[in-house]
Amino acid sequence: MTVTAHVVVFGLLLLPIAPPQIEKKDNTPTVDVVILEPPPPPPPPPPPPPPPPEPPKIIKPKIEKRPDPKPEPPPPEPPPPQAPVIMTDGPGEAIRPPAPPAPPSDNIPRDVGGSEDVSFNRARPPRYPQKMLRRGIEGEVMLKVLVGVDGNPIKIEIEKTSGYRDFDRSAQAAAKRWKFNPGMRGGVVAETWVLVPVKFSLRG
Repeated sequence: MTVTAHVVVFGLLLLPIAPPQIEKKDNTPTVDVVILEPPPPPPPPPPPPPPPPEPPKIIKPKIEKRPDPKPEPPPPEPPPPQAPVIMTDGPGEAIRPPAPPAPPSDNIPRDVGGSEDVSFNRARPPRYPQKMLRRGIEGEVMLKVLVGVDGNPIKIEIEKTSGYRDFDRSAQAAAKRWKFNPGMRGGVVAETWVLVPVKFSLRG
């Protein structure tokens, strides 16, 4: 019993005794990594204030000045009637249809208007001036004749000259011997101005 005990103790003595473990300190410096979150973005700028409302435009009504009414012009005087063309008794004598009435002249008396019916009763054509005949010159004269209530010419004027005194004189001399049918105005015989073209022509 005693021997066994010694053996056990001896065995225990032969066991190596491990030195106490000394905790080694790690001298490596440590680096702490801190992850920082990015800062939040700046807030957007506030919207600009709305522009002030424009004041309402004041539109003034345009007042148009109406022109003063013009007085109505008096009715025009009726133009004197025109008698048929009087042709000369020279070569190439012919009769043409009546021409349209000429515009009224300013020296026509106001109390004498156009006639409803003016025509020739008797009208001999004027003589062709010999000087103009030899030279072969033609022309036309417009006479203005005031016809009386008896049909005779009261006044004879040159409304439009031919440009040749011989033609104008020959036409006026012939008109003095003419006989007209009196003019009528409103069914009453009255003095009337008429226009009579007198043509001096050599053509047949």
